[in-house]
Amino acid sequence: MTFSRWSNVLRRVTTAGPYVDERQSTIVLTLVVLAGIGAVGYADKSAASLSLAPLYFLPLALSALVHPLRYSLAFSVLCLGLHNLLSPAGDTGVERIAREAATLLGYFFVVVVVNQLGAQRKRLAELTVRQRDERLLRIPRTG
Repeated sequence: MTFSRWSNVLRRVTTAGPYVDERQSTIVLTLVVLAGIGAVGYADKSAASLSLAPLYFLPLALSALVHPLRYSLAFSVLCLGLHNLLSPAGDTGVERIAREAATLLGYFFVVVVVNQLGAQRKRLAELTVRQRDERLLRIPRTG
């Protein structure tokens, strides 16, 4: 794909919203989510002294807006696996398990909340369109 074609695709996705050309928007936004997860994973590997696990919330929130809940939850597990694989080894034993469980619970919480907000946004957009159409049908035509 040429640069101008990608530029047009990104312009449509960002200005028209994800519901105009759903398939193309979903593909582009999935690539953005994967790139975000990869960038955070790379930064997590590079930062030897601290954990960058909270940065995974950003691509997970976008994924929750774009994808069905089960895909976003799978991305949450992927992010936890990448964090375990790429971050510096810290505690061992029960402390590590408790920290990882809390991290996964946080990922799940954010994904579920943002997914519900996205579903509510979509329902409100559909209601608005329906009300607009009903109102247009009731307006008497002159001329």
